[in-house]
Amino acid sequence: VLPWRRAYATALNEQDVLIYPVTRLPDREASFTWLVPLAQSPCYFYALAKRDDLGGVRSLADLERYTIAAVQGDATIPLLQEYGFDTSRIVSFRDGSGPLNVVQVLKGRADFFFEVPETIRVLEAELGLAAGTFRPVIALPRPLSFYLAARRDVSPILESRLREAVSGLGLPTY
Repeated sequence: VLPWRRAYATALNEQDVLIYPVTRLPDREASFTWLVPLAQSPCYFYALAKRDDLGGVRSLADLERYTIAAVQGDATIPLLQEYGFDTSRIVSFRDGSGPLNVVQVLKGRADFFFEVPETIRVLEAELGLAAGTFRPVIALPRPLSFYLAARRDVSPILESRLREAVSGLGLPTY
């Protein structure tokens, strides 16, 4: 397992390297062959549950006066740009070990981080925090789709074998 930025760069630069889960975004569309849909989920901006001062956030526009933590190379920055968010309010961190975006909110260096609900309790447990330390404040307007992907010029043999192997699993399409 590699840190996200390195895994992403490896998948982009080396043939027949698979990466998952990678968020399918317009700016990534031409870079990958989207092999297997894995999941679709709403995504939320999370804040510390004890932050009572964030109650007025009702839209993405309301987030403009706050800071968002993002790991460089993940989906957060391109998604926020897609929605017209002022990128000067994004506090980005180099990829490293652990959920750096979450830690930065804990340390008060950012107000929000971006995550899917399926992983929030895992992150809290990983950091030794009580369940409910973070709360969802606002969702993105549309859910995100996560895929197993490979570089655009993936070997046709690998692609065929992989698609054949998963064809009987009854996976959803997005």
